[in-house]
Amino acid sequence: MKYVLSIGFVVGFLLSVTAQLPAIDSLKRELPQLRDTALVDAYMRVGELSYTQLNDIEALVKYMNLAIDLSEKKNYEKRWVDALTYLGIGYAKQHEFDRSFEVWNKALEKAEALSDTSRMAYLHNKFGYNYDQLDDLKKALEHFILSANFYEQIKDYNGLGSSYMNIASVFGQQEQKKEVLFYTRKSMELVPRIDDPFIQTSILYGAAAQYAELGATDGSYLDSSLTAAGLGLKIAQENQLLSRYPK
Repeated sequence: MKYVLSIGFVVGFLLSVTAQLPAIDSLKRELPQLRDTALVDAYMRVGELSYTQLNDIEALVKYMNLAIDLSEKKNYEKRWVDALTYLGIGYAKQHEFDRSFEVWNKALEKAEALSDTSRMAYLHNKFGYNYDQLDDLKKALEHFILSANFYEQIKDYNGLGSSYMNIASVFGQQEQKKEVLFYTRKSMELVPRIDDPFIQTSILYGAAAQYAELGATDGSYLDSSLTAAGLGLKIAQENQLLSRYPK
């Protein structure tokens, strides 16, 4: 079963429900008064909100390109990596995967030069997501494993738990039951150490789906599926997350 978590979209989705639509217009009005890093951050924020609130991919691409140009001019290396990463997300949403890979490769090269493990982990997760969409499961698995390894190095349990679930998803598509169970359980074991309830519930619902698929023929994992789904629902209710999921 394909159940891949894209951390960037999770973060963006959370922003979309915590910010109001007028925030975009307000930010745009402030742009002429901003300079340097504040302007780069504002460009990225406008682009991100345009996507998460309005599904305006063209605006996402436009403002990320503005952020990229200014970051390069001012030598803001980490912001340049972030803007390239979001630009790649925009291209991927438009199914322009070659362009997405091109900008992510640039971002990854810079992240590696900076020894920025967090950004390297995030980018490998994005590569994995793209390859999964393209049904290149071998490359998807390679990148998800790299992402997990980097997240483990820096003890980022939000990213690590999501990467494990992505690995389980790829193995699920290959019908490799033993590996699906192993990585699903590893992902679930991290839930208590994850500080984002949305990621917690996403992992638990993913685990429920994997267990349901594994037990589809004989019901052998039905209890595990129900337990994971029940815990996910409990966390969602406690944190008022239910309205954030599609109906």
